[in-house]
Amino acid sequence: VAELLAEAVPCAEMSRFVKTGSEAAEAAVRIARSFTGRDMILTCGYHCFDGETELLTPEGFRNVTSILPGDLVATLNPVSGFLEYRPATNAESHEFQGSLVHFKTSRVDLLVTPGHKVYRAFLDSHKRRTFRLVEAASMIGRAVVTMTAGAQWRGSEPNRIRIRSIRAYWPVGKKLTLSDVSQIREALDAGESTVELGKRFGVTRAMISHIRKRRKWSGIGQHTKGITDFPAESFMRFMGYFVTEGNILKSTKRPRYEIFLHQKVGTAVFTAMQQVVAELGFRSHIAGGKSISFGSKELWTWLHECGIGAGEKRIPLSLKAYGPRLLRPMFEAMVDGDGTRERGRPRKFYSTSRQLVDDFCEIALKLGYTTTVTKRRNNESTINGKAVRSRLPIYHVSISGEQIRTILRHQIFKRPSDGRVFCVSVPPHHLVYARRNGRSVWTGNSWHSWYAATKAKHPGVPAVMETLARAFPYNDLDALEGALKAHEGRVAAVMLE
Repeated sequence: VAELLAEAVPCAEMSRFVKTGSEAAEAAVRIARSFTGRDMILTCGYHCFDGETELLTPEGFRNVTSILPGDLVATLNPVSGFLEYRPATNAESHEFQGSLVHFKTSRVDLLVTPGHKVYRAFLDSHKRRTFRLVEAASMIGRAVVTMTAGAQWRGSEPNRIRIRSIRAYWPVGKKLTLSDVSQIREALDAGESTVELGKRFGVTRAMISHIRKRRKWSGIGQHTKGITDFPAESFMRFMGYFVTEGNILKSTKRPRYEIFLHQKVGTAVFTAMQQVVAELGFRSHIAGGKSISFGSKELWTWLHECGIGAGEKRIPLSLKAYGPRLLRPMFEAMVDGDGTRERGRPRKFYSTSRQLVDDFCEIALKLGYTTTVTKRRNNESTINGKAVRSRLPIYHVSISGEQIRTILRHQIFKRPSDGRVFCVSVPPHHLVYARRNGRSVWTGNSWHSWYAATKAKHPGVPAVMETLARAFPYNDLDALEGALKAHEGRVAAVMLE
């Protein structure tokens, strides 16, 4: 074979055989850099997503068009199987003319350029499943392609959760803020009289004297309730109930800062809600025969982070960062509040809040579940056999414990495209959690896997190759010529795919 290659390519003095195309490309890059003494590689071909793809980030799913370098993106550690958040190093878009590769089933919807690397399963000689990155175009015509949509997660799991304490400071005719008190202290230290300060801040001299005597803020004011420290699992379970069935209200009479959980009286969920409120340390009462109500200014204030109104509900980032032991009580409470079960297992979740649905899908992923989201545009739906009407679109989330995605031959096909494609690179694992039309799967990002595998210990290869690789438009010789001029004297090789 080597002799035939030498005859076909007269300038080739030697042939070397390697196991994979990536290994061959890596060897070629090393030789070119060693011979030329240059570092930059020009590559053609795009390894990108279409504009409807979303990527998982700590804030939820974001359209790939909005991802910027430095933004944190969910990536999968292929060795440990754990989900991690890493910063994106590249985020670009390009015009593309040609055919994209479409993987489309009831649970997968992935549309990428032909050279894009997908995370596909292989069986070894012992029938053990391993995953590797392969080009999307090479999957066309295969009888079965298997991917994964699952992951593991680790996070902090404290025994107690504390929220911010609020102190009330009530002078005559006006409420002083912490900033006002600090300014008064500074003015007193500077020698300003209590009369002048009283006029400036609209308070009595007695209040100014009180601040002078009690220099430490901890000695001023009273806790409105004083309950700011909660058992962690009880607090997370309460949050699951609140984001699905709760709201807050500021009343004109005591308790002024009311928190409500709505559920039919006498049901198992109603009883569980009463129990979790008691575990937090509050005394609740039944309001209007269909709600649990209790008062707490501290908790009322903190719950504003969860959004106001059904269409704006969300889960605070600090809660989503906790480990599975704390995420599970919240997940189960959300299913009890706005979901359904089948033989005791969670099967559906419903919400009019797009952000809350994204948060729920993220928590489900961290607990080992996979999800598929559909949007119902009509205003009617059925939940637990009951007709529900909403002015907002209702999102339906299907929950499954099956992490493997099987794609058949007829579900992988080419789709003509004439528009922009979008590229994102997330080292070191180069795997991202992509969702399109509510269907998610792990896939490669927009750069070759062997870029990340290249190490500085090899001759002529820099430690960070991503910053030394430049792409030019596919089959565009004018763009190649422009790239060579732009990087004159630095290009070691041009890679054509």
